Amino acid sequence: MNVVVDLASLSNDPSGELDPAKTFDINYLGRVRVVKLSKEYSVKRYILVSSCSVYGFQDAILDEKPPTNPLTTYAKSNLIAEKRYTTTLRFELHCNGFKTSHRSRVVSENDV
Repeated sequence: MNVVVDLASLSNDPSGELDPAKTFDINYLGRVRVVKLSKEYSVKRYILVSSCSVYGFQDAILDEKPPTNPLTTYAKSNLIAEKRYTTTLRFELHCNGFKTSHRSRVVSENDV
């Protein structure tokens, strides 16, 4: 296997608040498990899919430069996964990441 695209998560803010512990388990710890398995099976590339929810409510159109402001468990677990990915995983696996917006526009870290 050459690529893992990690899409496994509870997919929106309201559903994440129904059971915050389960949301954290799926959206963060689940991704940690997928990365460990990817490394174990010598996957060459791991793609992390996150969310624009990590920025919280903002009036302006955003790129990835503003400070984060996660308001929900869903957003917080995505941000923790992103931080782990950017600080440690990039040195262990070839990683890419992107965020989806609520309007289904993909914003890549390479676009900014």
